[in-house]
Amino acid sequence: MRTLILFLTVLSAFSLEAQLASHIWYFGDDGAGIDFRPCEPEILDDHDMLGWEGVATISDESTGELLFYTNGQFAWNRDHVIMPDGMGLSALGMVFTPNNTYTQVAILPQPASNRYYVFLPDLQGGFISTGLNGCQYAVVDMDGDGGMGEVVDRGPVAPQYVTEKLVGVRHSNGTDYWIVGHGWENDIYYVAEITAAGLQPTTFTSVGSTHIGGGAPFERLNSIGELRVNFQDDRLVSVQYGDGIIELLDFDASSGTISNPQVLSNEPGGPYGATFSPDGSKLYISTILSGEILQFYLTAPIPADTRTVVGTYPGGNFGSMRVAPDGKLYISRWVGGPIVSSGTDGYLAVINEPDLTGAACDFVLDGFFLDGLLGSWGLNSILEYLPVDEDVVELPLNVLPDSLTYCIDSFTTVSISLDAGLDYFWTDGYVDLNRVFDSPGDFEIAVYNECDTVFDQINIEAIDCSEDDPPPPPPQEEEEEELPTDCK
Repeated sequence: MRTLILFLTVLSAFSLEAQLASHIWYFGDDGAGIDFRPCEPEILDDHDMLGWEGVATISDESTGELLFYTNGQFAWNRDHVIMPDGMGLSALGMVFTPNNTYTQVAILPQPASNRYYVFLPDLQGGFISTGLNGCQYAVVDMDGDGGMGEVVDRGPVAPQYVTEKLVGVRHSNGTDYWIVGHGWENDIYYVAEITAAGLQPTTFTSVGSTHIGGGAPFERLNSIGELRVNFQDDRLVSVQYGDGIIELLDFDASSGTISNPQVLSNEPGGPYGATFSPDGSKLYISTILSGEILQFYLTAPIPADTRTVVGTYPGGNFGSMRVAPDGKLYISRWVGGPIVSSGTDGYLAVINEPDLTGAACDFVLDGFFLDGLLGSWGLNSILEYLPVDEDVVELPLNVLPDSLTYCIDSFTTVSISLDAGLDYFWTDGYVDLNRVFDSPGDFEIAVYNECDTVFDQINIEAIDCSEDDPPPPPPQEEEEEELPTDCK
């Protein structure tokens, strides 16, 4: 009796711990939201935050469950209730109309704790506060209020006269963070480190262009615009809306040093949003006045010469841009000009392949329907993470061999090892993953992850392995008859 036992191991191409902190976005004029945890992004309509411009949402990095969100004035917990002491996060918070929120509000975790820093830059270089608020912070302790979170501390990061530009950066040690912003009417970047001990003293560096003026009506328009870091955490881009200055700078994530400023372009169309492609080779800029999406190829010999318009919104305006966990670049859009957000529309524009050059990046104006809700200028101003197939293990192309044979009155066994994150079922109801075959036929297994299913079949054939009948004995040789001697 012969028995065949076959061992098969099915492994995914990669298995990465998911970083789910940025998988929920809340934004817009009337409570729009997106959940990127499912296989396809889903609309959320479970909050009432008025988030015209600066908004940020943070989730648990392991589970993706919502922790809290803010529009720069209020902080809501996961039950969509303003948390204790979560009204008026900075001195400006209650002065300003509720639906006009800061640009580039940022949330960063305090390492080795359950606390988060919310950073709040002043409006347009202090247009209302006469510059006295600078950049403030509020600390949210997620152990407070029975695990729902509460604001427990406030304080200054940069004392006076700052622009709206603000960005969080990962430290090169893989644990700590940097908060980076820019002053107003000067060329000063301010940088502070967030460690397990909390927020460290702010340092100030003079480098690059002076942020001042920008034209009527307020002579503060250069304070508007985004500051962004690439996914490699070694390059910054700063946008000045009024004069259209787009400036690249190097960033040292080990020391927080900013250097090597390079003016990439002076755009007349009112640049506002900025982001890098995941591989760092492309820079995207959105414009408000001209309604364009620009692409620059940063690895070209002269990046400024690669300026390409990859998307337009005739009669409309583009705002913030963010690379989402699904690897696509989402772009806020509205109609109504640079001053008000009335007339916001119910779509986000999308770039499906942001690493690719020119038209190959696949810009789609009506890229994501908000299902009757309205977006506005902002999206979600927290750390961007390199997109991967998070929590979705790649399905194998083949699980079973095409066919196997076994001897009649015996059996054959197939043993399969699936990677974590995959599950299975046999379509004929067989329960165990490893299977004993003792009858012929065609059999099918389904292997699936949370997004998709593949089917594979095997043909089992029984063969007769019994010994053949023994061969007939060899023919006997006839003995020669001996003749009598007298006949010889």
